[in-house]
Amino acid sequence: MYVIGGLIDRNRHKGVCHAKARRLGCATAKLPLREHVEMTGSAVLTVNQVMKILVSMCGGGSIADADAVPARKRATDEGPTERAEG
Repeated sequence: MYVIGGLIDRNRHKGVCHAKARRLGCATAKLPLREHVEMTGSAVLTVNQVMKILVSMCGGGSIADADAVPARKRATDEGPTERAEG
């Protein structure tokens, strides 16, 4: 069973979901996005995009095969080439 983050906790509630999962004894992991896709800016994806990646991986594909990372976040000809500041 996978639980995909239901609370965006990057700012005011930073780490809340992860801390609760650890308290409950749940294993946690982050997708190794930057190891498989050259990205700019934030590596935060929507629940739909993460689900698309997980389905691809369960079918023997890879993160890159899922084509779930939007072009605007990719550091390729399709998207920005400079890393976002901030």
